[in-house]
Amino acid sequence: MRSELFLQSSPWFILLCLLAGSAYAYFLYRPEPSWSKGLNTFLAILRGSLVSILCFLLLAPLVRTTQTTTDKAKVVLAIDNSLSTAQEGTKAVPLVAEAAHKLEADGYEVSIETLDAERPVAEFDSIKFTASTTDLSSLLGSIRSNFEGQNLTDVIMLSDGIVNQGLSPAFASYPFRVHTVAIGDTIPKKDVLIRNVLSNRVAYMGNEFPIQIDIVANGLAGRSTTVSLKQGGRVISTQNVVIGRNDYFQAFTFTTSSTQKGVQHYTVEVGGVSGEFNAQNNRREVYIDIIDGREKILLLGLARIRT
Repeated sequence: MRSELFLQSSPWFILLCLLAGSAYAYFLYRPEPSWSKGLNTFLAILRGSLVSILCFLLLAPLVRTTQTTTDKAKVVLAIDNSLSTAQEGTKAVPLVAEAAHKLEADGYEVSIETLDAERPVAEFDSIKFTASTTDLSSLLGSIRSNFEGQNLTDVIMLSDGIVNQGLSPAFASYPFRVHTVAIGDTIPKKDVLIRNVLSNRVAYMGNEFPIQIDIVANGLAGRSTTVSLKQGGRVISTQNVVIGRNDYFQAFTFTTSSTQKGVQHYTVEVGGVSGEFNAQNNRREVYIDIIDGREKILLLGLARIRT
């Protein structure tokens, strides 16, 4: 830490401060005192120093303190802990832990981030490959927000590159370098899944409202299935899904209404297809708050009746 003194006026004013203190002490203690000469001299020096300091403070001096701290370079290990990387990811975790120890020995500060942003991971042993969706763009965005203003230099991402939710991170820019380590099988599995569900958070009782389901299928060209909208286990509506190509995408819209007030629970589900890799992503839950907003309104107006 280093401190510097700055004056808002000329340094020559310091001499005037010393002169004022000396003159004040001289004229105040010049008469012959009733105490000893040594005590009188001491009091004169003390009073003169105090007056000089007060005059110096009237010059409004400024003290600038500079403190230098060293922020270690940070490295984040971003782990794709989705179900598609479970087999190879579990094998890679000990190697990643060994690499983290080497980085720490070289002076880096290492952190761990996974797809479960709401449940931070502090140790490699606690990583569970249970995420049903892979949103790498959201993972990198979360890292950017969590380490904003810090000396984050590199992110090392372990993933199989299969993204089934969110935007592709290849189309975004980040203030840190991203290094990728490929694990697992990069060939897309045969699978049909619900990528996204769009619906109103609030709807009015008795009014119709839409629920849109985005369905994606890989490697299942020529197959067919159904997508259903359910409430309380009861099927409200069903639509056919004909997969016409290997990289299939289609949005289906259901229009429904409710006669019950309060938060209503809906379920959208796409039927399983023979040979698909994962059936756990074929179902989504939707909650909509139904409000009874109807009011009785009486309109009155003046009218002149001619007879």
